[in-house]
Amino acid sequence: MMTIADIYDALTAGDRPYKKGLPRDEALDILSRERRAGRLDGVLLDLFVEAKIYEQASSSPTVTPPKTNRRRPTR
Repeated sequence: MMTIADIYDALTAGDRPYKKGLPRDEALDILSRERRAGRLDGVLLDLFVEAKIYEQASSSPTVTPPKTNRRRPTR
């Protein structure tokens, strides 16, 4: 399920500097093609679509921790 959600997010995200996000229907078509090719679990994809999980993800705000709480890389 996480793979399906991740692919959907990657396809539809409009905040990527290297590409524009795809419309929902086009992203779902791509996921369906991946299922037919045997790359995604069909039962999980059906659940993702029937439960409209994609709508829940798009309505949730992105959580970004305050800058003071971000860990800095150690050297």
